[in-house]
Amino acid sequence: MLRSRSVRGFTLIEAMIAIALLAFLLLLGLPAFSTMLSNLRVRSVSDSVLSGVQAARTEALKRNLNITFELDPATGIGGGWKVYPTANTADVLQSKSSSEGGNVLVAIDTGATTIEFNNLGRRVLPIVANGTGTLDIDFSNPGVSNCEANGGSVRCLRVTVSIGGETRLCDPNRPTGDPQAC
Repeated sequence: MLRSRSVRGFTLIEAMIAIALLAFLLLLGLPAFSTMLSNLRVRSVSDSVLSGVQAARTEALKRNLNITFELDPATGIGGGWKVYPTANTADVLQSKSSSEGGNVLVAIDTGATTIEFNNLGRRVLPIVANGTGTLDIDFSNPGVSNCEANGGSVRCLRVTVSIGGETRLCDPNRPTGDPQAC
């Protein structure tokens, strides 16, 4: 009496088809994954700069001194910054390396690289002549794509600093009335 053994597993052809389908699905998802990583990097750098600006304002209030927040003036890329007393630039209170931000471009709308807060927590410099007195710090990742507002796929963000020193992270592409809009 011959018993047939049940065959278990995959044939070589079935395994090759499964691998080819998996590779195809990964290729379809790669652009979306790349955009997601770029958006996360922009968000991370904008959160870092926001916390740096808030730290400068807090130190100004705490120390009763003028405190300066300075973006990495060399390139403007990566979101590097430092916080120090305005009278003593060598005494760095906090800093963040620009190497952690990748290719994210950070730009203050006035072209300045520093923001100074006085002992009352108000923004002293730079002077903004846009009618609102609000200073805008924009974040984008042009190495990956343009901002959504310009037809690209990257969600660009903005940190606003009012003359009173209040800071806020917002999305300039959101419609008016949206809580995340600038």
